[in-house]
Amino acid sequence: MDTGTNNSYFVNDLPFLQNAIAQLLNQQEKSWGYFKVKKENDEFYRLSIPYYPTLWWYQKDKTCVYEAYWQERMPILDRTRTAKAAIFVRKKTKKVYSPKEGREKKQRIFDIVRRYYSNKEIQLINTMLADFIKQRIEQNVIQVSHEEMLPLAIITEEV
Repeated sequence: MDTGTNNSYFVNDLPFLQNAIAQLLNQQEKSWGYFKVKKENDEFYRLSIPYYPTLWWYQKDKTCVYEAYWQERMPILDRTRTAKAAIFVRKKTKKVYSPKEGREKKQRIFDIVRRYYSNKEIQLINTMLADFIKQRIEQNVIQVSHEEMLPLAIITEEV
């Protein structure tokens, strides 16, 4: 299954799922309908979809930390948690040469890593989540100074 932008016609046909994912990212509970969003503690929200594993969601907007887990039990926040995450953000900083100014500038890169799932429905939801995260980062992360280039948000997939 191609998980690129060709899935937009699938995504547009799923407005209730889009709404549930938007409420998950906005950390709003939703107790009605097919997709339910519930706050579990101060750190996690979960998206319940009948017949699928639970999607656990962890986010810190100020530091651009977003993580999603497909598992039945609540994840434990430790150093190895991204090894188990279905989606997470890897932050990097690199120096890029600016030809206009003739010098190097710092650029922050937000790599939204989406793990490959053979289940096409879970893969589609992961694609939607990654797109929402990218939009959120692009809207919220600003250029700090003239010494810095515009931040870059990209989506990659790992197997």
